Order: sequence, then C-alpha cells, then structure tokens
Amino acid sequence: MSRRYPARDQVAIVGVGTTAFTRDSGRSELSLVVEAAQNAIRDAGLTQNDIDGLSGDILRNEILQSALGIPETGWSVSCLTAFNIQMTNAMMAVASGVCETVLVYHSMYRTPMLSASAAKDPYRRRAQTFIGTRRPQSHWPDSIAGEASVYAPWARKYFDTYKARPEHLGYIAVNARNNARMNDHAAVRDPLTIDDYLSAPVLWDPLRMLDMEFPVDGADAFVVTTAERARDLPHRPVLIHAAVAGQTDRTAEENLRD
Repeated sequence: MSRRYPARDQVAIVGVGTTAFTRDSGRSELSLVVEAAQNAIRDAGLTQNDIDGLSGDILRNEILQSALGIPETGWSVSCLTAFNIQMTNAMMAVASGVCETVLVYHSMYRTPMLSASAAKDPYRRRAQTFIGTRRPQSHWPDSIAGEASVYAPWARKYFDTYKARPEHLGYIAVNARNNARMNDHAAVRDPLTIDDYLSAPVLWDPLRMLDMEFPVDGADAFVVTTAERARDLPHRPVLIHAAVAGQTDRTAEENLRD
C-alpha cells in the first residue's frame, strides 16, 4: 500500500445501474435516480439495508434515502460538480472507515435553463423549486449553448497555441457519437461524420453546435465498498487504483483566461 495514496486498491466498485437517457422521459428526476440506484444495488447483490453512505449531486441525499427505504446512513454528501468528485468522495469515505458501502448517484434532467422545450413545460418550471432539488437557475446563461461562452476562450487559446484545426474537435464529437451508437441507453444514436460536424453552425468560435451536449433525462448509480467485502459479492470488483480531486488558486472557471 502506498504511503502517499493509502486508499489505492482498497475500495471497489461492485454494482452499476442506469436508466435510458432520453430527450423527454415524462418522469421526475427522483424517479430516474431511484431506478438507477435500485439497479445498482441489485447488481451488487445487496439490498437497501446494506447501504450506509450516499454520495450524489443535485438530488438531496435525504430525499433519495427516504425514497429507497434505506434505514440509516452514517455518512452522506452532495456536491454540484463533475461526477468524478462524487466517486472520489465515496472512495475516501469508505477508505477512512466512516462507512462501508456507499451508493453514488448522478442525474441529468432537462430544466428551463437547459432546454427551450423544458422552459415551456409547467411541471419542469415548478420542479425547480421542489424540495428534492436544488438545481441552479442562474449560474449559466439560459441554455447549454450559453455554456460555450465560458469554454470558447480556452478552446480558442488552444487553437492559437497549438495550431489546431476544426476537425480536431470534430474527431471528439464523432468518437462520442460512435460510442453512443453502441449504447442502448443513449439518447442520440444516429451516425455522425466529420463532414456533418464541419457543417454545423459555430456558436462561440471555435465551438460548434455539435460540440454541445444534448439536454437529456437520465441517471446513473454505482455501489462502492471495501475491497475485502467485494470478494464476497457476485461480480468481479473494479478496484479504484487512484482518484484525486483538486483545484488551482483560481477556482472560478469563467474568470480563467490564461
């Protein structure tokens, strides 16, 4: 065991669950997370009684715990950030011994700030103030495309520094679509070529429409526990060899320009 990284290979992913990802599920965010969570717990060969920790993003921990019927937890945390942070939090909780088995969950949900069609849906407008969610309404401009205004300067600097060409970003979009075509749960599975990418409108130079993510409804969940306990569970565990979360001394992304 590394002294610098004592959690190495001591924590394992033992269950995975997901839902379909669609442009409009007709369901609540809570119902999607519950489905993914139940699938993950079942996949791990466990029950809700085995879960003693929760690590999630937007849906509040206590709401999900109640919905799943988890009798008691000794640790829980939620944070509005990339999913790798939620997984890292769970790993550290298990490795430190504050809990043994953590349900890690993440959801995507079409909200008025992300989708014009969602903004016209009275249910989704009301859901923004529902006690079970705290999805921000004003952190970004009023669409996914608006987020490009934050990342476009970084992309432009990369293009200028390394003499990149538009197709270099296009390869990422094409590869992502090819991966989606192999995923039965993906929302968009139509073929995408580099010519399709180059024909897409530029939203914020050098980012194009096909660089943007699609607003979708769906959820993923994982069960994380100790490597020792994982040996008794039905699937071969995936050991977490390393996972870190850090930041620079300037943490406001939209203010970073160099």
